[in-house]
Amino acid sequence: MTSVAIIYRDNDFFSRYVPALETFLQLEKYTVQTRNFHRDADSTTMGNETLPISNIFLVDKTFYDANEKIKHKLQDCIFLDRVFGEAMRSATEIYLRKGRCENFLRELIDEAIKNGAKPPKKIVVIRDNLLDHFDTENDFPGKTPKQSIEEIMSWFAKIFPETELRLTETAENVVLGQRTWLVADRHQVGQSMKECLKEMRPAPDIVLRFPLYEFGDDLAELGLLSRDEKKFGDCLNENALSRIENIEKRRDGK
Repeated sequence: MTSVAIIYRDNDFFSRYVPALETFLQLEKYTVQTRNFHRDADSTTMGNETLPISNIFLVDKTFYDANEKIKHKLQDCIFLDRVFGEAMRSATEIYLRKGRCENFLRELIDEAIKNGAKPPKKIVVIRDNLLDHFDTENDFPGKTPKQSIEEIMSWFAKIFPETELRLTETAENVVLGQRTWLVADRHQVGQSMKECLKEMRPAPDIVLRFPLYEFGDDLAELGLLSRDEKKFGDCLNENALSRIENIEKRRDGK
C-alpha cells in the first residue's frame, strides 16, 4: 500500500481543507501521515524535522523551502500550493487553462468588480514575504526578487491604471485612506499583521493575501467571488489523487 505524508505549516485555509483531503486519501486506501506545524513555527524548526518514511510527500512551499532533506525527494513531492491553486481555478470557473499568474489575478479581480467590489483609490502592497508563495523560477524566469516584485506591481497598474499604488516594507505606520486595498503574502497577514490592522484608521476596505488561491478565497469570503464549495473540495481531492497516481505510474514504468 502506498504511503502518503502530508507536511505543512498551518494557516486558516489549510486547516479548513487538509483534514478532508486526508480522509479522502485514506478512503482511497492510502496510508496517510500528517505533520502539521504550528502557524508560528520558524524555518529552523521545520528544517530540523526528520522526514517520515513515506512513498509520496504532499508538502507546502513553506516546509519545502525550509527543509533540505525534502529537496532530495523532489521527484516524490507534490506541492499543496499547486493542488489548491488548480482547485480554486476550477471552483470559481475562471481561468481553467494553465497560464500566467497575471491573467489569473486579472480574472479574479474582474469577477470581484462584477460582484460589487468598488475599484480602489489606493492599493498598498507589503513587500516583506511577498514572493514566498510564488514559483519564482517559472513565474518570473530570469528575474531578481526586486524585478519580480516590480512585475507584481505592474499587474495592479495595468488592471487599475488610475489607482495610486504604494509598495511598503511592512504594515507598520501605513496610512491607508478610504477605498484602499491592502495586499500581502499570507505569511505577513499573521498575528503581528492583525495587530497592525487594528491600529489602521480608516481600516482597509479589502485585505487580500497571496498565494493566488488564497487571494481568491479572501474575495469569496467577502461575497465578491462565486465559488462552488463542493466543487472546490472535489477538485482538490481529484487533483491530489491524480498527481499521486502519476507518481505511482512513473515508478511502475507505465
